[in-house]
Amino acid sequence: LMRPTDWPTSKSVTQTSAPNILTLSLWVLLGLTFVAQGGGILRRNANWDEFLFLTNVYRYVRGESIQILQTAYVHLFGWLPSVGETELDQIIAARSLYLLLWVLSLVLLYRLGRRVIDPFGALAAVVLFAAFSYSVAHAVSFRIDGLLLPVLLGHVLLLADPTPKRVIGAGALFGVAVVLSIKAALWAPLSGLLLVWWIREKGTTWTLAIGSVAAGLFVAGFLLFLHWMLTSTPTEAAPAAASTSLAVRQVRGLAPIFLYMFLEQGLFPRSVFVIQAAMANLITVSLLVVGLTIPLPDVRS
Repeated sequence: LMRPTDWPTSKSVTQTSAPNILTLSLWVLLGLTFVAQGGGILRRNANWDEFLFLTNVYRYVRGESIQILQTAYVHLFGWLPSVGETELDQIIAARSLYLLLWVLSLVLLYRLGRRVIDPFGALAAVVLFAAFSYSVAHAVSFRIDGLLLPVLLGHVLLLADPTPKRVIGAGALFGVAVVLSIKAALWAPLSGLLLVWWIREKGTTWTLAIGSVAAGLFVAGFLLFLHWMLTSTPTEAAPAAASTSLAVRQVRGLAPIFLYMFLEQGLFPRSVFVIQAAMANLITVSLLVVGLTIPLPDVRS
């Protein structure tokens, strides 16, 4: 871990040598994760998230009304009901597309790693992420995560190598991510810290940071409005007041979910899954602990 002032000024960190056998081992491990993903596409049971996704696509294709929030993805999969003979065939087809999105995500993650570490370290990070138990189980599932991940990684990559255009573009990508899922809000602290670092290191003003936020709000608002126009029924499209009321009700409906997920169930309501993930990925967790321990002397000073 390097201090911001130690970050490279070039496009990537200078390459350092690593034993060929170790690099080859990482590529073999990465290949094995793709073998597991390929087998999962055909053999893994469809979960309820995938059927829910497909149901919303069918409702959109039939012209039925669907909720505005967290359903914008339906426009990307309007072709899906015409593929295959059964719903399972269609889920498998969607999973195959998600495998390409997974490849894109890993490429973006590698490029992000190259901003701070050498090629071997960046490749190791990619392999550890690809081999994580939850990644193997769900990376190509037909749900929001696999669609959201490359958008958010692209957003962070732009902020990690900032220029005025990249900062504005990062804000626009974050707007796209929020429209896809409110889960994107979990990345907001990281995005904010990167913006603050950029302003501090470059000695620039907050104008571009505000512009980035404005770009995100504009893109999110425009896409949500367009999504509503394309999915609302004729009876809903007529009264603007009714549509506004519907949107307000849906946003208000998020409050009880927030209270339940973050407050009512305690501070760590799903800690059991964190423990299970740690036990299933002991090598990754051990390396993570070591990596976080190394910079502690610098943190104290």
